[in-house]
Amino acid sequence: TSLVIRTSLPERVAAAMADGTSAVARFDAHPGKSFKAKVEQIHPRLEKASRSRIIELRVKGSVRLLPRMFARVSLDGRIVEDAVVVPESAIVTTPRGDHVIFVVADGKTVRRKVEIGLEDGGDVQLLGGARPGEKVVVAGNLNLKNGVAVKVAASDSALKGKADSLRTKGKGE
Repeated sequence: TSLVIRTSLPERVAAAMADGTSAVARFDAHPGKSFKAKVEQIHPRLEKASRSRIIELRVKGSVRLLPRMFARVSLDGRIVEDAVVVPESAIVTTPRGDHVIFVVADGKTVRRKVEIGLEDGGDVQLLGGARPGEKVVVAGNLNLKNGVAVKVAASDSALKGKADSLRTKGKGE
């Protein structure tokens, strides 16, 4: 018998997903092991509450599991060359649902609305609102305001162009 994992992806990621996409599944019941899988079906309907689409993956080989056990799935996503990437901690979500970051210019904070793209291991791609090389606030930014004087503590807070692949991730049963 074969194992099917059902999980969901945010609509912005699911739109670029295709049947046959390769994946790796890890199960809490099998620590330290990973299993190859492929996307077998992408449900056509968008879940209203979560704004996500259900996908089904078939795991290759035999895995001893029970229904409803927890799986972690990493999907092979598209490669984004020279993506502008920030740590997840740099992004603040406003009560209206907008995503903002604070960049540092002339020793003061500047609030910028950003559009987020792919996420990978704590890094988030910015599709707009920031440029490589700008300094960005990564801690203490939740109640930060525009125009506050700040002192840059480390040089690794600059936005980088990242030519690595950003992989979409999902969790499911």
